[in-house]
Amino acid sequence: MRGALRSGGALCAGLALAAVIGAGGFALQTTLRRPSPADRIAVRALLQLERLAGAHSMVALRGERREAAFCTPWRGRELVRLGPEERLAVAGVHVHQLGRRTDRPVELAAEADLAACPHLLAAELDGLLRSPVPLQVVSLRWHGRPAYAIRLSAIVRLYVAREGFGPLGVSFVSRSLVGRSAVLRTWINPSRRRSAAGRA
Repeated sequence: MRGALRSGGALCAGLALAAVIGAGGFALQTTLRRPSPADRIAVRALLQLERLAGAHSMVALRGERREAAFCTPWRGRELVRLGPEERLAVAGVHVHQLGRRTDRPVELAAEADLAACPHLLAAELDGLLRSPVPLQVVSLRWHGRPAYAIRLSAIVRLYVAREGFGPLGVSFVSRSLVGRSAVLRTWINPSRRRSAAGRA
């Protein structure tokens, strides 16, 4: 009798667990949105950014003369070299100036974004794709070239080629600061190149 009660209790518990799992799955399905065309473009751009190890850009900030910016791997982070003196360390979406303390976080964020650091832009784009907020992507021409503008935030736009989805440039427009950059060259992470060769 006790064995029958135990088996009956186990059966009821199993049915209850199955019901909970089924309800959870239904809730998950109802909360997930289908990928939009903008999401698909952003994913392609994200995959391209993740392949890259660095970038060389020309940056114009506050309407001043253009300066060369280099973003390269450095101690597990990204290092931005802008002009003769500016050096920034970028880890994920966090930026700080090397060599001296400064109280200009908006300008540092603008310089890092405009330098087109691949991992920084990928982290920002990945966060957007995980957000419930719909992505905004506009089709346009970048210096005559078919491109997309992806809205990374209220003040940052990433421009990618319509063919290949590689980064073309970045714009930064806030109340206090306006800047724009054009990507001149990017290079692929050697480990990604080796893995692609291995698959071939």
